[in-house]
Amino acid sequence: MKPKFFSDVITLTNAQESKEESKKQTVLAIAEHSTSSEDVSHDHDVSHEEFSIDLRSNEDIDERDQFALWISFAEIYNEQIFDLLEPLNVKEKKRRTVLKLGDDKNGHPYIKGLKHILVCNQEEAYKVLKIGQQNRRNTSTKLNNNSSRSHCIFNLKLARLTVNHQGEVNIIKVSQLSFVDLAGSERCSKTQNTGDGLKEAANTNTSLMVLGKCLEQLKYNQSHRSNPNNVPFRESKLTRLFQVFFCGQGKVSMIVNVSQCASAFDETFHALKFSAIARK
Repeated sequence: MKPKFFSDVITLTNAQESKEESKKQTVLAIAEHSTSSEDVSHDHDVSHEEFSIDLRSNEDIDERDQFALWISFAEIYNEQIFDLLEPLNVKEKKRRTVLKLGDDKNGHPYIKGLKHILVCNQEEAYKVLKIGQQNRRNTSTKLNNNSSRSHCIFNLKLARLTVNHQGEVNIIKVSQLSFVDLAGSERCSKTQNTGDGLKEAANTNTSLMVLGKCLEQLKYNQSHRSNPNNVPFRESKLTRLFQVFFCGQGKVSMIVNVSQCASAFDETFHALKFSAIARK
């Protein structure tokens, strides 16, 4: 089996299963032998001790029920989407493939061509997380030694299925959990970014501004249900991708980090204002 579109799962032939397993082993091998590049830092990597998967449910689970868990890892950099699990050849300096957003038959957005790795245990899941972290774009600025330059999306897709006496697989439910680490919003006057760094900061600040606009319009529409405003989800890849979650078909939680430094007062105030809107 393999995830398809937003929430579908399809059955694979033996040849397709073999191909997917080969992709998985390639990714896991990279995690074992990966090397760092000059624009990648791992100061904030999650350690194996910190990483754990504990699946619990308050539902009654039939003994015949089985579960399948897939992981995908993407980043949005300069309003372009990349697969963080795509093997990179540093010597050939090959650029990553730019992925596009698509809509399924229900109008739900998904990332075309994004790899989904079927993991069988915690060890495999941690390796997938590790290689994705190593491929994420980071750089050093005047404010941070290790500043993330992209929004990264670590996605878990869980399928609950049952197998009947004839060996046929039936999908009962497909659930999705996404962890999104937003790139930091920093003032260019303080980071002293130039060239590509300035472009990165501009795109980051723009996508965060669009997210703020969407939250403000959603807040407005809650109290003006008879005459709601249009929510500008399509103005950025980030908000378009998670439009479904903001529109009642999922739940959204937000964790905001702020600096203790007095010199970062403006950024802290902006972050708190942003989170106050999201909370409502």
